[in-house]
Amino acid sequence: MMSKQVQFGCETTPARSAMPAADAAEPGGGTPAQFAKFMNDELKTWGDVVRASGVKVD
Repeated sequence: MMSKQVQFGCETTPARSAMPAADAAEPGGGTPAQFAKFMNDELKTWGDVVRASGVKVD
């Protein structure tokens, strides 16, 4: 129930206009399962990028 309310809020004009394009923020929505998939995909993508870059934590 809550995800439907959040999705509706993200789709309204006030929510969209509160996030300037310069911040690269894009409101979205979906089910908890879709969000979990998105997060897992992002972790894999950016994890691969970080590993390929050779960056080390001091």
